[in-house]
Amino acid sequence: MSDLIGFLTLAVAGLASYRASRMVALEEGPFEVFAILRGKLDGPNWIGRGIGCPLCIGFWLSPILLLLAITPYVNFIVWWLAVAGLQTFLAKSEK
Repeated sequence: MSDLIGFLTLAVAGLASYRASRMVALEEGPFEVFAILRGKLDGPNWIGRGIGCPLCIGFWLSPILLLLAITPYVNFIVWWLAVAGLQTFLAKSEK
């Protein structure tokens, strides 16, 4: 049973990372917060190049989201992002 819970936690954190990384790298976000962040960090360094890359953002967000997923009372945020990530993945696969 604990293996199933471990796999479920990993899957949920993965979906949350997928959604969060796409939001930060590709979307405007609420009140254009992600667009403003990308504009401020854009530059010729690794941060500037990485802020617009969902794979790069996902690499750095994944451990944070995994820690949140195993933390009681905070894991709701990860589940919320995971549901949104699954919805995003399914919507994008329709095309």
